[in-house]
Amino acid sequence: IMLKEIYLPKKQENKWENWMRKAIAMMMEATHVVLLPGWKKSKGARIEVLLAKVLKMTVVYPQEN
Repeated sequence: IMLKEIYLPKKQENKWENWMRKAIAMMMEATHVVLLPGWKKSKGARIEVLLAKVLKMTVVYPQEN
């Protein structure tokens, strides 16, 4: 299943840490992590991949040329 978009209250939306807390909480309901092209440039995506590997989740990598 695909998880929903993340929304934060206005006062929290500009803090990267708040977005990551929400993203990681949502990851705990998932079985797979699907990455987008260019994911290696994103600190958050790299953290999510590391966490997924530690938790033995399936990680789906994009085909990049």
